[in-house]
Amino acid sequence: MSSPLLTVARWEFFRYFKWKGEIFTLLLILVLSGLSFSGKELISKFSSAKSIEIAVIDDLGVTLPELDSSRFIWTRANQTDRPALMQRLGDQDIGGILSIKDSTNSSMTVFEKESWQGELQPILNQLLLDKRLDSAEISHADFYQLNKPAALEIQIHQQGNLPSSKSEKLFVMIVLGLMLLGVFMSFSYIFISVTSEKQMRVTEQVISAISPQTWIDGKLLGLTAMSLKSIITTAITAVLGIIVFAKLTNAPSYFEGFEGSIITFGLIGAFALAGLLFWNCFLVAIAAMVEDPNTSTKTPIMLLPVLAVSVAFFAISEPNNIVVQILSFLPITSMGVMPVRMVMGTVDMWQIIASLLLLIIAVVWTRKFASKIFRLSMLMYGKEPQWREVWKWIRQS
Repeated sequence: MSSPLLTVARWEFFRYFKWKGEIFTLLLILVLSGLSFSGKELISKFSSAKSIEIAVIDDLGVTLPELDSSRFIWTRANQTDRPALMQRLGDQDIGGILSIKDSTNSSMTVFEKESWQGELQPILNQLLLDKRLDSAEISHADFYQLNKPAALEIQIHQQGNLPSSKSEKLFVMIVLGLMLLGVFMSFSYIFISVTSEKQMRVTEQVISAISPQTWIDGKLLGLTAMSLKSIITTAITAVLGIIVFAKLTNAPSYFEGFEGSIITFGLIGAFALAGLLFWNCFLVAIAAMVEDPNTSTKTPIMLLPVLAVSVAFFAISEPNNIVVQILSFLPITSMGVMPVRMVMGTVDMWQIIASLLLLIIAVVWTRKFASKIFRLSMLMYGKEPQWREVWKWIRQS
């Protein structure tokens, strides 16, 4: 536990990890997640407890709904009652005054704009439709039979793939979102760590104590662990937020119908870890070449991992597309695309293993040339290396 590698890794990890701050952040994210998932429904639940009286001045003769479980109370009125109704509306004793002129035109006067007014529109549409049907002497049963959509049943061949469920799509979206979060966190941690150390001119002292390879390996382990910590924290709070939402709204589980296995979760975790290590090697190498973070032209290149993971979102609709299959084997995109294929489609195990092995090989190779670039770039002051110099270092590595 006292090796230079683990010392650097621990220092890089606890450089950003603070227990008190993490507990506060966890509680804050939990509250925000609960509000994000359940705030609107919670407000609607309290607001729906109040009954709303609607005064109807009807020139058409529609049949008003009887008092039932809805939140609206309907009362008939005449044009002569409008002044008194306007006074009641100003005192907020009633919710609104609905004027029905004919089967296509109506208006409503309210005290202010509120959410319940949107619920009134479909009720009014149904009232006017019923009146038009009665005037045309068309029964409701005949009308709905004429407008009944044709049923189209999709049957899957016994050797085909069953369609993806909503829970599987939600799970994939969450996984990709967490991967993007990990990439963003890695970008910020590595960029701050490497550029600040380079500007403070502590490079010579560190390299005199440990080898550049040990230094970069320690950074990769510590900062990748910090990114994974952020992913796990966010995943826990998101799940808790969804549970709170389901409890408050009595909604069914969002993951109902999802048949995930421990092997699937383990493989997705392996792709996430290997993908983060791969891109972190790239980020460390680029950050080491940055001389001035405010003016460097190389800083935007560090956003490439975000683009690579974002490509996986396009694979959700067509996981078996030939282009998607190719992307699932490329180390720069397999981190996100292969997990999508695993959940949304059917993938042979040999393809999963081959893709993961290619990604691991890419991590080893990227770590090797990243170490070369890191060692040479961290010792360069005054100018950034040119791309031809970087390419030369890569070939020599």
